[in-house]
Amino acid sequence: MSMSRGSSNSLVSAFSLIPVKENIIDHATRDKQVECVCVWQESLYIGTTDGLVMYIGLVETLSPLGKKIYQSKVKGKKQLDPDRKKTVQQLTVIPNANRLLALLDGTFYLLDMRRLEVIDARDRLTKVSCYCVDDAKLSQMSTECNLVVAQQKKKSLLLYTITSGDRFVAGTTIDLSDQPVALARDGDYLCVAVNSSQHFDAGRYLLINLNNTSTIVDLPTFGMDTSPIVKKMAKDEFLINTGDIGVIVSIEGISNRPPLEWRSRTPVAAAYAFPYVVTWCKETHGLHVYSLIDQQCKQDIQQMNIKSIAQFYGKIYIVTTTGVYLLAPVPLKDQVEDLLKKGCVEEAILLAETIAAVEESKNPTKADEYVSDVKQQAAFIYFSQGQFSKTKTLLLEGNIDPRETICKFEGLLPKSSTYTPAIEIPSAQELADSKIISLKEAKKFLISYLKEIRVTAVAVGRKEEVDTVLVKLLAEENSSSLPRYMENYDLFIEFEEAREAFEKYQCYYALGLCHFFNGNSDAALNIWTRIVDKKLLDSTFPGIDYVVKFLTQHASNDMVLKYAKWVLDRDELKGASIFIERGKLTEGKVELEESVIMEKLSPYVLASVTYLEFVINEKNSTLETFHTRLAMLYLDRVFELKKGTNSSKLNKERKKLQTFLEDSSHYRASVLLNRVQDTDLYSECAILYGRMDEHDKALNLLAYKLQDYDGAERYCSIYSKGCNRQTRQRIYQALLTAYLRPNDSSKSPVIKQALKLLNTHGGEFDAAKVLELLPSQWEISTVEDFLVRSIRSTTNASRSCKIEQNLAKAENLETRYELIKIQDGPVKITERRVCPVCQSPFIEPSAFVRYPNGIVTHIKCGRNKNICPITGTWFSE
Repeated sequence: MSMSRGSSNSLVSAFSLIPVKENIIDHATRDKQVECVCVWQESLYIGTTDGLVMYIGLVETLSPLGKKIYQSKVKGKKQLDPDRKKTVQQLTVIPNANRLLALLDGTFYLLDMRRLEVIDARDRLTKVSCYCVDDAKLSQMSTECNLVVAQQKKKSLLLYTITSGDRFVAGTTIDLSDQPVALARDGDYLCVAVNSSQHFDAGRYLLINLNNTSTIVDLPTFGMDTSPIVKKMAKDEFLINTGDIGVIVSIEGISNRPPLEWRSRTPVAAAYAFPYVVTWCKETHGLHVYSLIDQQCKQDIQQMNIKSIAQFYGKIYIVTTTGVYLLAPVPLKDQVEDLLKKGCVEEAILLAETIAAVEESKNPTKADEYVSDVKQQAAFIYFSQGQFSKTKTLLLEGNIDPRETICKFEGLLPKSSTYTPAIEIPSAQELADSKIISLKEAKKFLISYLKEIRVTAVAVGRKEEVDTVLVKLLAEENSSSLPRYMENYDLFIEFEEAREAFEKYQCYYALGLCHFFNGNSDAALNIWTRIVDKKLLDSTFPGIDYVVKFLTQHASNDMVLKYAKWVLDRDELKGASIFIERGKLTEGKVELEESVIMEKLSPYVLASVTYLEFVINEKNSTLETFHTRLAMLYLDRVFELKKGTNSSKLNKERKKLQTFLEDSSHYRASVLLNRVQDTDLYSECAILYGRMDEHDKALNLLAYKLQDYDGAERYCSIYSKGCNRQTRQRIYQALLTAYLRPNDSSKSPVIKQALKLLNTHGGEFDAAKVLELLPSQWEISTVEDFLVRSIRSTTNASRSCKIEQNLAKAENLETRYELIKIQDGPVKITERRVCPVCQSPFIEPSAFVRYPNGIVTHIKCGRNKNICPITGTWFSE
């Protein structure tokens, strides 16, 4: 029967077929063909359908092209049961016992594995349908072999041990409800496929703990048209075939992995090699490779005349009717490279991460570096395809040196950089010229990527290159976000490179920031002021407010004084605000002297007023020059408004001046009075006279120039507030005098207001002085109310004074009593007590002196009875 070499059709080349031994049978027939194999080290054992066992020696070498090849030599043959020539169903090597176990037509045979002589084994089993061995124990130094055996038409499993004496020793029998048809063992756990006796169209899988055979776990079922597959996978896992899908179950009976959906008809055999499951399907005449990573079929290998798949010590062998082939795995890292070359980026990354997960326990750093390298290659594949979003994601995930990406853009890396790219691909410009990508979109991607990568650990040690490239790109894009980005983030920029870019693309706002970050505030302010003056054009610059803010928060005192005039010439209020706000933010700064500031502001009236109001009202300055200067400025404003017709504004400014004159007590009233006394600003004159304690002049102005009688009374109330009674009486007496005896002889006394004042504030007057002032022709009844209240007030004051005097006497008496009590105590003189003056003891019956403060001395030591010799306190007689 002819046979074709295996061919592969897939995106992933996970395996390749390598001939191990071809043409074992020259002309295979139905009665004579290869049925099963077993491999141990360099020994290959073949079992045929006519009962022949062959022993073939193998030598693995490399071809001139570097490919693996096998050389073989037949070392022995043995015909089992020559009369019947039945099929050899299964072979197992027991290496440490030098035995080969063969299952021929349901009967076990033991052979010498070198000479193929049949060993006369006692208690040899017959009617065996299938069996499995404990592979883990076989690979150890044990000379025994543990078997789990299923016998024909029996609903049970038998546990046997082949001893070193070539005996089959029976162990436990495990009863089942159905007949077992397939077995696989992993240590103490057994997975079994059984045909169901209750459901003729279905079978089921069981999981048995051999240490506790009463515990049997039911697993999924399979249809009768499905070939049951039970295959040991990774540790503590089995693969079972349910028909449409392959399910991977753990020894706990649960599935921790997604199932494998068969892409073709149900398979009849399977093998496992991380991270793939290989299946054989008769209908398709081929092998199908499924990945456990994404559960997809990755490779199809066409091979005619396949009989079975065998697996020994991690290697997978494909058995055909005439020969044996090794299904050699392509190294996983080679598969990753192949996937990348084919553009299968996502599959390559998944496989790389799987490789790293396995290697991580051995060398975590190397595993991480490998994944990072793969993601870097994958990222630039996406980059070459114009898939920038995926590119950025991989670059960030892979913690890849950002300079590698920058290198794909010609002329962006700073000239001082010595970085050499590790991956050679066409540059962004070349890809754009080939119409593969948009250069504009590529640079937008780079900006977005650099903004994110610069704040990660990957950028450490590379920030100057990253930040310099970033601002150059933003400048080229003429992005309005460039200045804001420079201000909000602590950038490390190579000055000359950035300056050239900013000048080239006319980003003058950013150019100023560049100078500032380089320590040159003067150059920065020079540029920004020229932008405001439209000598340089940059629509992104906020304007004069930005200059004001910068001078307030960042500039030195010298820079403030230098550029304040520029601001003041354009906006006095904003100019004043620089000094005001700096006055509020004095922490960590040497504050400018207020006198220096006032000298700078002196040519600017509005700025001077604004700053003086801040200094006086908020900083509570009491400096006479400042208060006088502010009053003068208010006064100048009033005089200026008097020349116009805006009475409302004039009244407002006069009210402001009057309030200041009333509230402040630190200006030079005489200076101000010289300016206003010959004007009609009578209210202001009155306040100034009051400040100079010339109340009679002030009150005459209020009473006769302004006829503001309420204002006159309010004046008295203001200037008498907090004063003693004598001062209060003097002020109110001055108003009464102004009412009754005007300075101007042409003015008539205001009798009505005088009486009102007496009746309203009678308690503030000295009645005797009032009577002296009243006209002689007045009747007593006219001032009767005042006199009654005055007498009452005087009487009340006299009584209050006497009460206070008596209270003080009582307090004094009580204090003296307490003092006497303190001083009247006994004085104890002991042998140990010494005089504090001479430091000698008191010897009886010597006399002593006691001072009022308790000091006790010898008489001779107390020379002055009125002065304590120790404290120097003086005591009156």
